[in-house]
Amino acid sequence: MAARPPRPSRVPPAPAQAGRVIAQAPAPAGPADLTGFDLVVGQGESYAGGYSSAQGTSKNAVADPNAKIGGAPDAPISHLSRPASPLRRDWACPWPDEMQDSQVRYAKVTIRVSVTRDGAASKVEVLEAPPGGFAEAARHCAERERYQVAFDVQGRPAAGDTRLINVNFHRG
Repeated sequence: MAARPPRPSRVPPAPAQAGRVIAQAPAPAGPADLTGFDLVVGQGESYAGGYSSAQGTSKNAVADPNAKIGGAPDAPISHLSRPASPLRRDWACPWPDEMQDSQVRYAKVTIRVSVTRDGAASKVEVLEAPPGGFAEAARHCAERERYQVAFDVQGRPAAGDTRLINVNFHRG
């Protein structure tokens, strides 16, 4: 059985440990230019890598920019991702013209929307719809909506898909 990857955590990890530094005298040819060079010095046996601190306790490299002193040593990366989602919960989608004379009073269409980094629908996938123009009506309705953008694992805005959305059509 393959090992499962560690579950993402919302607890910030501790920064990586910084190692002790062993310095060497500059070459006799001249001074060493260390302008813009920062070196974190700590008491660890070695430099672990990534986000580090003199008070770091993680023995492995930390790639999470949310690392905090006092965080959990060697914690899995905190997962800041989220899917895109509609800004509004209730949509007022017009009843399809071809169903105006029908006896149908309710219909549900299930869709998934791909959202750009600007919060606009780039693609609407209809997953389930009754006949009679409801799929196209839901698509047009979703294309006019605005969305909260998705976030990647580091919490940065990204293009992404919504969870499934049920578009409900009602008429009295």
